[in-house]
Amino acid sequence: MSVRVLLVDDHSLVVEGLTNLLAAYGLEVVATARDGLEALAAARRCRPDLILMDIRMPRCDGLTATRLIKAELPELKIVMLTTSAEDDDLSEAIKSGACGYLLKSASSHQFAEALQGLEQGIPPFRRAWPSRFYASSPAWRASRARLHRPQRRCRRSATRV
Repeated sequence: MSVRVLLVDDHSLVVEGLTNLLAAYGLEVVATARDGLEALAAARRCRPDLILMDIRMPRCDGLTATRLIKAELPELKIVMLTTSAEDDDLSEAIKSGACGYLLKSASSHQFAEALQGLEQGIPPFRRAWPSRFYASSPAWRASRARLHRPQRRCRRSATRV
């Protein structure tokens, strides 16, 4: 079964290009939206596995839309896909409930790797961002805990004679 994606961006060329790229990697775009309000309606209607959300859009931006969607449908995974490399946008995305943050300047290979990692429970974030942002993300902490579980060690009990 392929991953069902809601693609949210106000630029038609970006939407068409991403739809083709996602299809090439086996993901199905089940709906598109041009702003946050359309995204909320589409999320309610389609219940996608993943939402790829731009930040800067008319009427209702991606950060507001993320908060609205997560308030109603907390199980949905939302990854911000944006041109903004600003720390403030990353911080707000995490606070809003996004489980990942990718830049549109990524190569198609990097993009595909990030989405494959998401399927394995690894939130897609740009590696260069400071860890203080990751630390505030419950999804990031959970994935780190899974990857870095300490091995259990047996304790030898000392016996006295």
